[in-house]
Amino acid sequence: MAGANIGMMDGAYFVGRNEILSWVNTTLHLNLSKVEEVRSSLHDYGIMECCQKIIQIYWNLMGFVIVC
Repeated sequence: MAGANIGMMDGAYFVGRNEILSWVNTTLHLNLSKVEEVRSSLHDYGIMECCQKIIQIYWNLMGFVIVC
């Protein structure tokens, strides 16, 4: 994947609401029925914490050292 060009028309930018909601429910172990229910700062915090862990794992795999 190194060197892959991802432009604005990449499929990753066209993810449906149901797919995003499914990911949030699975990742945070929730049972939300609408995307609009992801409003509380608690949900935001959970999503950001998950993304931070994913980035740390990726950077560790690439050989970078993260100092916090």
